[in-house]
Amino acid sequence: MLPSIVLVIVDGMGPTTMEAARIVEYGNSNSSFINFFESVRPVSTQNIDNNLTDSAAGGTAISTGYRTANGRLGMDENGVSLQNMVEYMRVNHPEYVTGVISKVYSGHATPAAFLVHSGDRQNSGNIYQSMLDYSKADLIVGAGYEHAKPFESKFKAQKYNFITPTAFKNNKNIINETSLPLITTMDDSEYIPFFMDEPESTLIRVVRQSINRLNQTGPFFLMVECSLVDFGGHENNGTKMVGDMIEADMLLRELMEMKDLKTVVVADHETGGVTITGDLKGLDGIPLPREANGTEAHIIRQKRIDQLGLKYSTGKHSNSFVTFGAHGFGPVNWVKTTSDVRRFINLYLDGVEPTPYDGCVKNEAENIFKNRFYYKPEEEGKKHNKNGRIVLGIVVGIACVLAAVGIVALVYALIKRNRKGKFIKMEDTRQTLQITNIHE
Repeated sequence: MLPSIVLVIVDGMGPTTMEAARIVEYGNSNSSFINFFESVRPVSTQNIDNNLTDSAAGGTAISTGYRTANGRLGMDENGVSLQNMVEYMRVNHPEYVTGVISKVYSGHATPAAFLVHSGDRQNSGNIYQSMLDYSKADLIVGAGYEHAKPFESKFKAQKYNFITPTAFKNNKNIINETSLPLITTMDDSEYIPFFMDEPESTLIRVVRQSINRLNQTGPFFLMVECSLVDFGGHENNGTKMVGDMIEADMLLRELMEMKDLKTVVVADHETGGVTITGDLKGLDGIPLPREANGTEAHIIRQKRIDQLGLKYSTGKHSNSFVTFGAHGFGPVNWVKTTSDVRRFINLYLDGVEPTPYDGCVKNEAENIFKNRFYYKPEEEGKKHNKNGRIVLGIVVGIACVLAAVGIVALVYALIKRNRKGKFIKMEDTRQTLQITNIHE
């Protein structure tokens, strides 16, 4: 049986972020779920210039196995396109389906590194056009409908089923009920709510449904970005940062419990340069969040976060090592940089190193899913429906002719029996027929 793989990128996650989430959610005596992975290692995040990476270069390193310059999405430092993981799977494993999920809009740095080739991470129009030109993903889920809206008709022309924020909010099961290929925009704004701002996790619900949808089709590769740890770090906001780190760990727990699934987790960089300075003895009198549900659990989490005394050295990214984890693969002891993540997956699947300059094939308009093993073209359905309507019309027409012939024959027989101008009353649901002055 071919293995399905989920790659979780927790944007902005550093060792202290993980520790803060562990203390808040599980207490000093328990471990977060990432620490139950078979392999857990520190990895470097530096870009090709050995400087602080941004999320574009960081995502590209993970997706392509090639360290690049900041601002580049799926390109090297010279602007040459690099094959991303989704493209690799489409070329070398067409029996797999692929997906990209994020809490931010799909053209944002990390998800875009798996979907596009662009030299400017800030150019949203160019990024979405590149998505149309190059993306081979069977499932794309993100926020930011305002970014995607100008391209909606073009995605539909490529046969994507396009789910708008209104449809997403009106039907919580819509991803389960929508055929591949599909694009979902969960919100009009650039990101969906932080974990601490909603009673239950939208991200986890969406990942569950997406895995179910992909799994019905075959083995899959899925990238999930837990996007907003980074946002909280940039704002030096412990509630947002730690809350979304807790959500990421909850997601890892769910993935670990799924059968026949292999999981990789990594961060593209750390954000905020965060440290814990509080007196943690103050946590002793505060219950653990697992003893409550929904909003009440969030109130407890907030009280525990307030006890951490979080301090920040920056509102930007730091050069801190981040954590790589792998579950279901056996021991892994050689991964040292974020660019090794793609190498690790390649070597596991095929025993070969990535060749990042291969396989960036531009899409043929409206034909990118024509040969997909699961795809049932809409036009074929229309053709069958049209043929069905033609056959039905012929049958109904014949029936009408036969009925008319029968009525004429009946009238003629009655006329012959009732000559001499008598009145003949023919009862039906519509009228009484009067026949006079009949002569042979």
